[in-house]
Amino acid sequence: MSLIIKCCFLFNITVFFLFSFFYFNKKGIKLDWRWTLLKLVTSMFWIHSSYQVLSRSLSDQYSFMGFLFLNIISSFIFFWAYANTAKLMFDNIFTSRAPEEIVVRGPYRFIRHPYYTSYLICYFSTLFFDSSLINLFFLSLIVILYFYAVKSEEKKIMESKNSDIYKSYVLKTKRFVPFLY
Repeated sequence: MSLIIKCCFLFNITVFFLFSFFYFNKKGIKLDWRWTLLKLVTSMFWIHSSYQVLSRSLSDQYSFMGFLFLNIISSFIFFWAYANTAKLMFDNIFTSRAPEEIVVRGPYRFIRHPYYTSYLICYFSTLFFDSSLINLFFLSLIVILYFYAVKSEEKKIMESKNSDIYKSYVLKTKRFVPFLY
């Protein structure tokens, strides 16, 4: 049973890693140093978390259930967002471009940044297995980078041709957690 759980964990990490770093890195888009830093910190976080999970016996059923529950929610939000943006050129993280369209369907009806929300939920799920200082350090750094990215993206949108639509959208939605923040 433990081997199956560990394989599921590795599969989830692989899917998130591939989608998050290759889907958003389209040809012709120049990404700056913040994107590289985010990739580096996230990769280090996943390597550390993977080692921690794979080196433990995963005998604590409640930790596993919490981890699994959060990863299912995370994956659902991610793929729901992907289903609503797959045909768009959705690459504005740490670029000078603002999105050409404001997406207000799917999870975007409730939160403005469902991709970030899905990543953060997935990252926080690792705390069920490893709440070490290094894990908390990487997690804190990732959260800070994501908040910075969100502020930067929203500023670009507010200065774009879609600013009026986005201002109205901001009043109806929250950034990461529906009805809270």
